[in-house]
Amino acid sequence: MLTNDAATLIERPTIWELLDAHGGILFSLDTGAPVASTDPRTAQTPVDVHLHSARVHGGDLFAALPGLRIDGVEFVPDAIRRGAAVVLAPADRPIAMLRERCEAAGVEPASTIVWMHPRARSVVGAIVDHVHGRPAASLFLAGVTGTNGKTSV
Repeated sequence: MLTNDAATLIERPTIWELLDAHGGILFSLDTGAPVASTDPRTAQTPVDVHLHSARVHGGDLFAALPGLRIDGVEFVPDAIRRGAAVVLAPADRPIAMLRERCEAAGVEPASTIVWMHPRARSVVGAIVDHVHGRPAASLFLAGVTGTNGKTSV
């Protein structure tokens, strides 16, 4: 899907393309069953990726990563309420635990996909880069070397 992002046209990847590029397994949050590539939900194109559930908008990807004091899984119901299309979670978090959190918060997870990844924390940066059209690829980097004169330039 082509979107106009800051006056630059970029082609956003679908959820399935993200999975194919970065690995992991997709599950349906309501049933706990794996999601096949033919499932229409995998054709959605996340507009943004967030680590903070309060910043999630319709169609975004929410990365529910563990922190030092609080686990991002605690905020999955809030992200879903705000319209998250997909939740990225560490593979060691049981899908049943995420479903229980939603039920306890009174959130219906019917259309939400959970992307379980064994290295969720280490791939989230690459996923953000991919979702936003790999902007670093078009940056120009220059270095100034030598022993004299750099501080006066």
